[in-house]
Amino acid sequence: QQQQQQQLEVPCLWGVVRYEDNVEDEWFVGWLLLELSRQIPTLCCRVWDDDGDFLLIEAAYSLPRWLKPETSTNRVWLRGGELHLIPQPSLKAPTLPQQPTIRQALQILASGTVDTRKPK
Repeated sequence: QQQQQQQLEVPCLWGVVRYEDNVEDEWFVGWLLLELSRQIPTLCCRVWDDDGDFLLIEAAYSLPRWLKPETSTNRVWLRGGELHLIPQPSLKAPTLPQQPTIRQALQILASGTVDTRKPK
């Protein structure tokens, strides 16, 4: 039973940054996590603020049309020094969840069976 419980847990680090009016601190934390994921390629990082996934702002013009703040929950990740997006279900990947949980998103990223790297 203990082994089964360990399989249900998702190892993670969690933190909060209080950046007040200095948005540059928020972007600095995002950069730190991007670099950390570059050094540890299997590390998956999710970054958000009160407005949602703020990394989407930087990539707004190159994102799929379906990806909006209301559809981005648990879909936007940093991994291997790159931005990754968990896609919606499609003909190529019909079993993808419509609204992935963190666990599902991490499993998709780790499996490598779906290309999640954001197109350049």
